[in-house]
Amino acid sequence: MVYRDDTDLSSIWALRDKENYQSLSLGVFLYTYVYKQCNPYLCFDTLSPTLGTFFHERQNLEVTPRHLLISLFNVLEMKIGLQFSQPGLINEAPSEYISKFISWVALAHEKGFQSFWMGQHFILKQYLLLQPLPTLARISAVTRDMHLGTAVLLLPLLNPLDVAEQGAVIDALTRGRFILGVGQGYRQSEALGSGVNKKEISLRFEESIQTIKHLWEREESSYSGTHFSFINAGINPRPIQRPRPQILIGAQSESAIRRAGRIGDGWIVPPGIRDQELEKLAFIFREEARNNGTSGDILLMRAYHVTKHSREAIRIRSLIASHFERKRSWGRKKNCAEDPRTEPDFSIVGDAEHCISRIEYYRKKFNPKHLILLQGFQGTRESELMNSLMETGDKVIPIFRDGSI
Repeated sequence: MVYRDDTDLSSIWALRDKENYQSLSLGVFLYTYVYKQCNPYLCFDTLSPTLGTFFHERQNLEVTPRHLLISLFNVLEMKIGLQFSQPGLINEAPSEYISKFISWVALAHEKGFQSFWMGQHFILKQYLLLQPLPTLARISAVTRDMHLGTAVLLLPLLNPLDVAEQGAVIDALTRGRFILGVGQGYRQSEALGSGVNKKEISLRFEESIQTIKHLWEREESSYSGTHFSFINAGINPRPIQRPRPQILIGAQSESAIRRAGRIGDGWIVPPGIRDQELEKLAFIFREEARNNGTSGDILLMRAYHVTKHSREAIRIRSLIASHFERKRSWGRKKNCAEDPRTEPDFSIVGDAEHCISRIEYYRKKFNPKHLILLQGFQGTRESELMNSLMETGDKVIPIFRDGSI
């Protein structure tokens, strides 16, 4: 058996029936100890989904220290992921657009991106938006070791039973690489169109998370809430990951961020939160996570584009500014610079050296588990997007995956 340096724990575990590994107890100790040192907010008595899988399902597995250490440093490193906003292919037929979309993800996978994410909106005709769960299921066929996640599903507008069952299937299709990111949403038209009372959204959101946890973690369980209830219920298949896939929560207000620390496995930072504000909010989130025994993982999203051409960089910054201006018109909090020629402190746009410097700043300052590079804003040319993906894969990602910094 040949192991690549990017082999992770889940892929080693998946081979447990084919090889005999040694030193499980040493491996668990090293994993727990080093992870605690790198994330002081993690409580020893609370297992992250990854470590929970280690204990709950693989108690008799033995792994060599070498393989565990390879996996360990890949678990601890900041993973660089990708999400597409809305590339400017306005006039393309949906079938052609979907084919191109999948080819872009395949290219990103080839270039070393470690995760791919999709968001969700409804009744937004000015965008060509693909619904995330069926699209991720299709993308699973062209990715081998990419994590696939939602950032975010509008959970209170959905049926949590449907989300739990579809998420379990995608986790099976990806062999345990699915991550569920959920949010409450902010567009009034989506809530009205879904028949959800705005006053009920917060409670529906929390009950939906509890419903999914129950169905994912247990073969059979009961739950009684205001909006969702079931008795002695279970799903089949359940997710491959044990005790379940991570459930990350997107949040922008302080109260929602505290809730993410209380009931989530991590916080998805929206791309419009400025660095200065983020420093305060990250502290609040991790304190709340520490007090509630949750992992304190941060998934940081930033608008991104790499190019050596200054005019292209100015134009992309203008597209980013327009993107956030539209979000403000939908009800999103104001958070974008007015002058597109200057780089807002929540975006990463420029040549490779500049982008590396900005990413390293975020790595050192906030230690995110995932950094999602949000690319392809409406109006971006396909050639510009392709060049940015390739430049990132050739010059930016290797710096962080090879430990050059």
